[in-house]
Amino acid sequence: MSRSFQIPPPGKGPARYMTASTPNLSASPACRDSTGRSHEAVVEVAACDCRIIDYEWPYVAEHRSAIDRHWNEVTRTKTSLFDGLVFVTSAYAFEGNQLRMSLFETRFRNYVHWREQGFPAGGVVDGFGSAIIRAADGAVLLVRQQAGHLNEGLHYFPSGFIDRNDVDATGRVDLAASVAREVAEETGLSPDELDRKPGFVIARAGPLLAICVELASPLSADALAGRINAFLEREADPEVAALTFVRKREDLEHLHLAPHCALLLPNLL
Repeated sequence: MSRSFQIPPPGKGPARYMTASTPNLSASPACRDSTGRSHEAVVEVAACDCRIIDYEWPYVAEHRSAIDRHWNEVTRTKTSLFDGLVFVTSAYAFEGNQLRMSLFETRFRNYVHWREQGFPAGGVVDGFGSAIIRAADGAVLLVRQQAGHLNEGLHYFPSGFIDRNDVDATGRVDLAASVAREVAEETGLSPDELDRKPGFVIARAGPLLAICVELASPLSADALAGRINAFLEREADPEVAALTFVRKREDLEHLHLAPHCALLLPNLL
C-alpha cells in the first residue's frame, strides 16, 4: 500500500488540536481555518483514547426552532430516519502516537440540521468510525446507501455513528468495536472473518473526522461480494443498496465519494 500522507506523523511536527473553545478550527463549508489552510490531513496512530463528556452544544440552543421545523420537513421524505441519540466530537488532539478525543451526546435531529447547513463553524466536528476493507486480490470495498437514508447516493467505506453500545461504564469508547459493529450491521461480516491491521488511520476531511480501521479479507473481491450480497438479500430492510470494489485510481472517476473516502483512496490504491 502506498503512503503519501500530507502531514508529518504525530510526534514529528507541531501538535494539531481541535477544541470546543476554538471556533475557527471547526471547518466551514469551505473547509478552511482562520489562516486559510484547508482542513485535509491523514495520520496513522497506534491508539485512540476516546471519552464521553458532558457538553452543552450552543448550536442547538441558537437554532432550536429551525431544527424542529427542518426535522419535520426531512422526515416527510426520509421516513427511515430515527431521532435517537448520537455522539458528536467536541475536541480532539494528536499526542505522541495517539488520538485523544471527546464526544458529547445529542439528538439526531440536531446533527442533521447542522450537517444540512454545511457544518457551520462552532467548535465541533463530525467524528465517526469507518472500515477500510481490502479483499485478498487487493480491491477495496465501497458501499452505497439505500434511498431514504442520510447518505443515499454516496460511495463510502462501511461506517456509522458511535453510539451507546460502544461506550463502557467509565465513559470510554471502544472505536475498533464500534467499527466492527457497523461492518456487521451493513455487510454481515463478523470480526473473525477479517484480519485487522493494528492501529488507526485518521482522516480529517473538512468537518469530517473519520477514524478508520484497516481490515483484510481472505476472500477475493468476487467471493466477498457474494458473501455480502447473500447477507443483504436475507435482510428485510438492508441499509446498503450496492457494493463497489475499486482497484486503481481510475476506478474512482465516476463515483460520488464521501469526502473522507476521496481523501484516503488515492493513498490506498
